Amino acid sequence: GKGRSILDRIEERAAFSYIRYANCWEDTAVLGQALQPGPGKRILSIASAGDNSLGLLAAGAEVVAADLSLAQLACVELRLAAITRLEREECLGFLGLRSAAADRAGVYAALRGALSESARGFWDAHAESIARGVIHTGKFERYFHAFRHYILRLIHSRRTIAALLTEKDRTARQEFYENTWSTWRW
Repeated sequence: GKGRSILDRIEERAAFSYIRYANCWEDTAVLGQALQPGPGKRILSIASAGDNSLGLLAAGAEVVAADLSLAQLACVELRLAAITRLEREECLGFLGLRSAAADRAGVYAALRGALSESARGFWDAHAESIARGVIHTGKFERYFHAFRHYILRLIHSRRTIAALLTEKDRTARQEFYENTWSTWRW
């Protein structure tokens, strides 16, 4: 309609109040090969959860991360604060890559001052996401969780699922898929 900005129209169709993606599901290595990031390069990146933007930044490029969602921008800020201020294992635990993490709320309290006002406001209102480990809190990740815990168990046994994850060469992977994985239920 007339008089409404494009952002107003987008917000009518997509909610930006929650985390859609707590992780980026693209391969950062492929992105790096395509863009050849490095010193002297300036790259515009969709912020999403920050994985790709921070990967490009780590390669030495100047990165401008943009997103319509303040929730996604808060994800980037929190990751950046954690990566730059915490030791590796503490960072992995805080974000949720290690289940036996120290007090995530306490770690967040220590990182909070490094965040913008809007990111602090977002994370202050989402303490449960901090407590769970932020990499598990996106809508997309919740779909994966539901699939893994409810649907996949109806399709394959735990033993078959574990066998899928064992190391195999290409021929063995193909044979496993054709003879074991690709059932009528799958």
